[in-house]
Amino acid sequence: MTGFRRLPIVAQDAIVAVVVLVVGWVTITVAQDAGWLPVWVRSYTGVLWATCLVLAAWRWRPRVTFVVTVVGYPVVLVAPLVSEAQFVPLALACYGVTRAGRAPLWVAMAGGTASAVVLRRTDGRLSQLYRDTWASPRAQLRSMWSERLELSTLAFTVPMLCVCALFGWMVHRLETQQAALTERNAELERMRNVEAQRAAEAERTRIARELHDVVAHHVAAIAVRAQAAHRVADRDPAAVADAVAWIGTEAKDTLASMRQALRVLRSQDDPAQHAPAGSFDELHVVVARMRDAGLAVQMELADDLVLTPVVALAVTRIVQESLTNVLIHSTAREATVAITATDDAVQVEVTDPGPRAHDDGEASGGNGIGNMRERARAAHGTFEAGPHGTGWKVQAWLAT
Repeated sequence: MTGFRRLPIVAQDAIVAVVVLVVGWVTITVAQDAGWLPVWVRSYTGVLWATCLVLAAWRWRPRVTFVVTVVGYPVVLVAPLVSEAQFVPLALACYGVTRAGRAPLWVAMAGGTASAVVLRRTDGRLSQLYRDTWASPRAQLRSMWSERLELSTLAFTVPMLCVCALFGWMVHRLETQQAALTERNAELERMRNVEAQRAAEAERTRIARELHDVVAHHVAAIAVRAQAAHRVADRDPAAVADAVAWIGTEAKDTLASMRQALRVLRSQDDPAQHAPAGSFDELHVVVARMRDAGLAVQMELADDLVLTPVVALAVTRIVQESLTNVLIHSTAREATVAITATDDAVQVEVTDPGPRAHDDGEASGGNGIGNMRERARAAHGTFEAGPHGTGWKVQAWLAT
């Protein structure tokens, strides 16, 4: 059965038509030999051939099959009507054209009914009219259509044809709805995959941003302090010893900060949720670390400034990244941090006098500015960074 369904539609219908033809032919032959059929064996034979032709083409060319059957079947059937089975080709044609959606329901019903009426009126004599009455076809037709039509003979046939057309229309509707639902499910699946990819990318970005903010800040301070100790190592051994001790302590703090960041990331929590509202304790620690690394930081921060945890964390990370960039990318040894607030926003401004160092890491693809911009965007704010005189200025406006 699986192999049969893999065949083209034309091949499937042709096989079904051949099977029906063989079974029907054997049945007619056996019935005729047994004396079960009347004299009009060709009537059943004509119905069998017409049925097989409709079965072979009803899905391949449904509209053509319907038109040819409705118009041509009453013409080619030359035997009198002896059974309601002679309307089977019409029923199949009505079902096929509505199932394929190639004709409206009312057209199939009207066409099948009209063909059935013609077939009942002519009683298989329509082709005989063209064969035997060339002299007076009008008189023969008038005589044929003047006979009284027994409506009772159509009481079963017409409803049968209408039901077949209606059934085909219902199957077509169900298949159309099923196809639409399948397409919708596929679209939802694609959207779900896209959302999952976006969520994964957002999570990777969040992890990278948190680790960058923590590690780059500590490592930059350690690197600057180590370089400063190296420059005075020959003439001030005590400074080297102090720097080594500070670097050791700072390295431990770096590991602790990394463990804390990883702990928060594994728990799928926002780091801002772990900070009390208006808390700038970590900001003061960041500024102190920068001062220990040799960067003179002047910070202006209102004492009564109260922010949400998300905004407070964004302010801390922007200041931290800005000061870290001053250590790495500027020759300045001082920087100014100003945090002011209005009714609906807080402004963060970090400046240094410069000049910029020649090995500008941000120009070579660093993530610092991008991370700060993402921080500001997450807090429903805006971010700007660029040259300021011979130095650099970072400005962020965060909604409160």
